[in-house]
Amino acid sequence: MNERLTALEASNTAKSVLDVRAAWETFLGALRVEPFPPTRACPHCGLVGMLAATRCGGCWQVLVPPMPAR
Repeated sequence: MNERLTALEASNTAKSVLDVRAAWETFLGALRVEPFPPTRACPHCGLVGMLAATRCGGCWQVLVPPMPAR
């Protein structure tokens, strides 16, 4: 998206592009997009789930907590 806005800024519609860019930045700030949490595969069924999960969401087997990182 940023590449397209940058390309449009060079055109004659710079004012409207700046308005769109400002709205886009406001939108992204409202979303507060964060990185995905760490995941791992269930050793029983292979379903990928969160690293901190204590039970698999697919087969409901109890999962051993991962070793803490040093």
